[in-house]
Parts: sequence; structure tokens; C-alpha cells
Amino acid sequence: MFSKCRAHFRLRIAIVAFILSLFAIWSRLPYDNKVVLIIRIKSEKIRYFTKATFSSHDKHAHPPGTYPVEIVEVGMVIKTGYGTRDRLQARLATLGEGWDKRNTIIAGDYSSRKERKGDLLKNGDEMEVHDVLEGLLDEQGIDPNSRRMVLYKKLQKAIEDTEADENIPDDIRDLGWELDILKHIPALELLYNMHPNKKWYLMTDDDTYIHNPSLLSVLSTLSPQDQRYLGCAIWRFAHGGSGVLFSQAAMYKIFTGNPEILEQSLIDGLTAPLGDQLVAKLAMRNGMYVNEEYAVHFNGEPPRRSKVTADKACATLVGFHKMNPEEMYETERTFGEMDGTFSWWDLWAIFGGKEFNGEDGGLGVDVREGWDYIGWEVDEVEMREPGSELECMSLCEEKTGCLAWTWEPARCKLATFFTVGGYPAPGKISGVHIERMRAIETRCRGTEA
Repeated sequence: MFSKCRAHFRLRIAIVAFILSLFAIWSRLPYDNKVVLIIRIKSEKIRYFTKATFSSHDKHAHPPGTYPVEIVEVGMVIKTGYGTRDRLQARLATLGEGWDKRNTIIAGDYSSRKERKGDLLKNGDEMEVHDVLEGLLDEQGIDPNSRRMVLYKKLQKAIEDTEADENIPDDIRDLGWELDILKHIPALELLYNMHPNKKWYLMTDDDTYIHNPSLLSVLSTLSPQDQRYLGCAIWRFAHGGSGVLFSQAAMYKIFTGNPEILEQSLIDGLTAPLGDQLVAKLAMRNGMYVNEEYAVHFNGEPPRRSKVTADKACATLVGFHKMNPEEMYETERTFGEMDGTFSWWDLWAIFGGKEFNGEDGGLGVDVREGWDYIGWEVDEVEMREPGSELECMSLCEEKTGCLAWTWEPARCKLATFFTVGGYPAPGKISGVHIERMRAIETRCRGTEA
């Protein structure tokens, strides 16, 4: 009896020692260790599953308006480059009310010169382009002869030597994306230094459109006094083009808490493959991970190419990305006068889609010629020769979760998302799954109610 008790006691000691050893190993793993990231992501998905799909604000901890915020309390930096100045002009013209010198800066790989000041007017208020790379030349640890710093100096020399964009060498013009990687950390730092008392900080590209009411609605569910890192989560970082957000508490820690971490992040920018990944590493080194729950609000596509899935259809949509100047102006004309929020699902009605629960709700099909409700490449389905649009429609019916299909001779594409379409699609016939679309519409209208 005594020996059995001793055996049980030893077993308990061994279990406790094993658990403590695991905890010690876990605590010593680096912030971006793959095991740490996988466990974090899986545990978060389990937590989300227990709360149900994040289809609306109802699934967040606090409803909109819990932490009121105005546009003037949000600082924004727009990243641009010498080769994308046309996009910048369109972006400044479509910013919307509330964005001006009090809360907005422009970060580039060049500085707006005196003769170009007229190009940078927004509501009559001149906005300067800050060269955020120039200061890196004097930064300790930054090798001025590294590839990207040499590229930056070549760009400056080309700008000084010519007044015509066409005369800038193609090898310099085409590598602007490398300089963009370098801009991320200095751009955020400049934004914080110039506007240290904002509640929230937003970094966008010059081809990103932000809908103010939607942005404020999403932010009002969170306290800026908590360390927050938000955006369209891709594995472990927030996609930069969709918009990256940090709270006041997060920015304070990043830019005042540990200068060594900040300095290392600037050095890492010389070789980092992605700028948004570089920002994520800086955040993680400061103990912050991108909030995957809020990823449903961010979007990396233009309006007509935005992929609407069943799980996020009812969520408030903050904005759009990857737009040329013409698309930017069209987006402002469409959404600029909207005083309220809109959801992913609302895109269907905004761009002329039929109601599925209205008087005409008994419609069995919604098929359009010269249209494409999928747009981006997805897996194609082999069809029996010669194949037809009816066969493609039937395949969508049979596939679980299929929302849209597109047919062209002997080719059929199926998708568990839909786009509103509107780009030229000669020779294509496309449609959506009526019953599944009706179910989404019913759910989203219930959320609004």
C-alpha cells in the first residue's frame, strides 16, 4: 500500500515536471517560431468556432459605439512612390472629409519639390510628400552600399537629372517595389512622431480606398488603450494594401518601448521579402500578433473583384485596394456619399444585383452573357465534350458551397465565393446559386435588423 502511494506520488511529480519543462521550452521559443505560430492560429480558430462565424459585429466582444472615435482621432500615412504619383493624385482627390494635415501624412521615396506643389492639393490644402528613406542613410547599422540603398540613391540622381518620367531608367523604375519595402517602418515612425496623440494609426497604399463610416464603426468596438494590430491577416501578418491599423497603446510600445528592436527592424528592411511581413515582425517582437478575428473587415481587391464568401458576407467592409486612378474615382462616386456602413453582401445590391427575397424572389436562375461572377482564377472542372453552360450550372448545384459559376466553350469554373463582376468577359456565361445566395441575403438582413 505504502509503495503504491509512493509510485503515484512519483508519477504526479513527473507529470508536473514534464509540464513545467514544456512551459519553460515554450517561453524560450522566439516570437516567430513556426510551432508557436501554428499553435496560436489553431487555438484562435477553435475559439472563433466556439463563438460561431464572425459574420457581424455581434460576434465581437463589444458592439459598435462602445469606444467612440472620430476621423480626426485617426492618424493615416499613405505610402507612395515616384513612379505612382498619378495614383497619389487620385487618392488625394478621393480621401473624403476629415483627412487633412491634422491627421494625414504622405510617405514616399522622394520629396515633393517646389515645382510640383500644385500636384499635391487636397481641398486646397497642400500635402507634402515626405522622403522617409533619406534618413536611413544616416541610421546606425544601415549599410549605404546595400542593394536597396544604392537603388534609392540612383532614383534620387535620376530625379535630379531629368524632368521627364520617361527618362528615368527602366531598371530603377521597375524596382520601386523594393524601395516600398524599406518605407514601411520609417513611414509608421514618422506618422507617430508627427501625430503622437491619435487613438488609432492607419497605414495604406496610394491605391487603397477607405470608407470612413465603416472604419470608425469597426474601430469603435475596440479600446485604443489596448495593444491592437489589425488588418487582413495572411498567415502571420496583415496585408499592407488592405490597410494596417495599430492602436495608440501599440504604437507607443513599438516606437518608445525598445529602441533596439526598432533599429533591428530598420536594418531588416534592407533584405526583407515583404514590407507588411516586416511590420508584423516588428509587432511580434513587441509581443503583438495580428488580430485574425478582425480580418473579415479588410479587403485587398477593387469593388467589382472583391470576393464575397458566405462566412464573411454580413461583416462590415472597410475598403478596397489595387485600383488604378479611374477605378479610384469610380469608387468614390459610388461610396463617397454613403453616410453609413456597408457589408460585403451589400456590394451585390450596390452594383445592380437582383434581390433574392423580394417579390421576384422566386426566380430560379440568374444567368448573364458576357459576364463573369468569378473573375480570378479558380480550379477548372473537366466537362464532357462539348459541354454547355447548363452542365456548368449543374456542377455548381452539385458542389457543396458553390456560389458562382462561369462557362466558356468546354471550360467551367466554380467558386465558393462570388464577385459582382462588370469587367469585359466576351464569350463567357456566368451565374450564381440562387438558393445559397438567398440564404446569405436572409442572414445578412437578419443581422441588420
